[in-house]
Amino acid sequence: MDPIIERLVSIVRMQLQVDQFQSLQVQNHIYGCFVIMEEIVDKTVTLEKTTITSPTYTFDVAAGFAQIGVRYGFVLDTKLIFDSYLPGYKEAWLDLFAHSIALNAVDDVEDTIITMIQSMVPPENAFFLHAMQTGQLPQEWIQKAVALLLPSVISTANPEKPIKKVSPFATTRRHVVIVNKSRFGKTRRAIKLHGVKM
Repeated sequence: MDPIIERLVSIVRMQLQVDQFQSLQVQNHIYGCFVIMEEIVDKTVTLEKTTITSPTYTFDVAAGFAQIGVRYGFVLDTKLIFDSYLPGYKEAWLDLFAHSIALNAVDDVEDTIITMIQSMVPPENAFFLHAMQTGQLPQEWIQKAVALLLPSVISTANPEKPIKKVSPFATTRRHVVIVNKSRFGKTRRAIKLHGVKM
């Protein structure tokens, strides 16, 4: 395994050993990092130093590192800004973004981290795995996220009105995109849930 990838996998393993709320932060952040990694490799954005640029936006992944989850993740809520990461976590992702890795290496990184999430994250906290198919959480998991984000008002929340997520970065290559009139997207490959029961 590439030393850069190996270092990333090692630090992500340590980073996943957190409480339930932080687990949601970490999973959302990892999801956002997957999206950025794929966009760089697919050349839908260009990376110069630490700034990614597309025809419509620019984003400094180093300066805005804590915001990656709330910009590219499956829950766009500022309470999930992830600034309590372990030493080395940021550097490992930035090194991977800057490192020219092949498409199959991206798949290996994703498969390895997804397998790690499956084995380390308790099923009741498996937000990432439930967001993989569409880039959004199903209603049941939206309610779980809301309970973590707004614990004092969850009893008054209306479960008939789901959190709406509107983001052009909602899915990664491995996800199935449901095409509707407002969004036309394709993915490079179908989702692989590695035996996850939903």
